[in-house]
Amino acid sequence: MMPERIKTYLLGRGLTEDIIDRYRLGWNGREIVIPIERDDGSVFCKYRRDPVLDTAVDKPEKFRTDVGGKRTLFLKKELAEADTVFVTEGELDTLRLRSTGLHAVSSTTGANSWLDDWAPLFAGKTVYVWYDNDSAGVAGGKTAAESIAAHAMKVYMVRTSQTLGKDVTDVLGKLGHAFSLDCLRGEHRGIDAVVVRPKVKPKPRPFAYHFPTLGRPPLLEVMERYGVQLRKRGGEWKGKCPLHDDQHTLTIRLFRQPG
Repeated sequence: MMPERIKTYLLGRGLTEDIIDRYRLGWNGREIVIPIERDDGSVFCKYRRDPVLDTAVDKPEKFRTDVGGKRTLFLKKELAEADTVFVTEGELDTLRLRSTGLHAVSSTTGANSWLDDWAPLFAGKTVYVWYDNDSAGVAGGKTAAESIAAHAMKVYMVRTSQTLGKDVTDVLGKLGHAFSLDCLRGEHRGIDAVVVRPKVKPKPRPFAYHFPTLGRPPLLEVMERYGVQLRKRGGEWKGKCPLHDDQHTLTIRLFRQPG
C-alpha cells in the first residue's frame, strides 16, 4: 500500500488521484513503482527513489529499471487516440501532462534515447516535444523532434526559461491552471514553441577522378572488379557505392588532367 507521504508527494507534483490509480503507481517499501507495458502486453517496472533521499549526501540512483526492462515508449498504445501529443523526457512528466487531460508519451531511458523506429507512430499528428531545459534535454529533444518531423503533420519544440523551472512538472507547477496550448503560442512570458522541420540528409558529393588520357580510367575497371555496376551518362559514371550499407548512388565525375 502506498504511504500517505508518497501519495502527497505525487499529488504535489500535480498528478491526480485518478492518474495515480489508472496507471497503477505503487510503492515497494523503498521506491515509487511505475509499471510500463511492453508491445506484447507484458509489464516491467521502473523505480523512482524515495523522495526523502533526494537531498541525502550518499543517495542511490534516482531511477532504476527491472532487469530485462528494455527501452520502450511509455503510453505508446494511447497514441492512436490522440491528434495532439506531447513527447517528454520521463514518465512522471508524461503523467503530469495526462493529469491535465493532454496526451503524452516518453522514452523509458531518458533524454538521449530516442529511436527513429518510433517516429512513424506520429504520422498525421501535431506533436510538441518538451524535454528538460538543460543541455542533455535540449540535445535529446532536438533529435526526437527532427526524427518525428519526417512523419508528423507538425512538430514543435517547447522552450522554457529557467525562471519557470527545469522540466514539465516544474513549469506546470508554476503556471497552474494558467497553462494551456495558448501558452505555447507566445501568450505567456517564459514559454513558447518553435516549429521543427525534418533533418535533411546531405546528398552524396561526386567523386572527382583526374586522368591523363581519354582512355577508360583504371579506377572504373577496379570498381567493376568488385561488383560495382556502372552506367555511363555524359561525362559521368553512376553506380551503387559498395562501401555504404545504405547503398547511396555513387557518381564518378571525370575531368581531363590539365597539361
